[in-house]
Amino acid sequence: MSDCLTGANGRGAHSGTVRAARKPIPNDAGRASGPDTPETAFSPHLPAVWRSFFLAVGAYACLLGFEALAIQKAVLKPQMRGQQIVTPARDVAPPDWAPWSLMAGGAVVVLYSLTLMRAKNSG
Repeated sequence: MSDCLTGANGRGAHSGTVRAARKPIPNDAGRASGPDTPETAFSPHLPAVWRSFFLAVGAYACLLGFEALAIQKAVLKPQMRGQQIVTPARDVAPPDWAPWSLMAGGAVVVLYSLTLMRAKNSG
């Protein structure tokens, strides 16, 4: 081991040293939030993350619904390893209910994501 990691006594660099305890940092509301308080598990940006997540899921469902509406079937190419076929080619045909259900469900989720922050701020 190098000298910078072991220290003069041959033990770890922090052995024998006393570190000062961290003081909690007051947050915007005046309450303490430090490494030992339970509030550090929740970020103030967490609602924005959930909003973005639901917006992405809803947009993906809408796009998948539009795609299912536009195609009759999709042919998945075979997976090959060298010259050997691992999985054969497959035809995937969306059922009749899939396009409209995906578009409607995706639209509802997108609208939910757009109202997510308003509901939190008004309450």
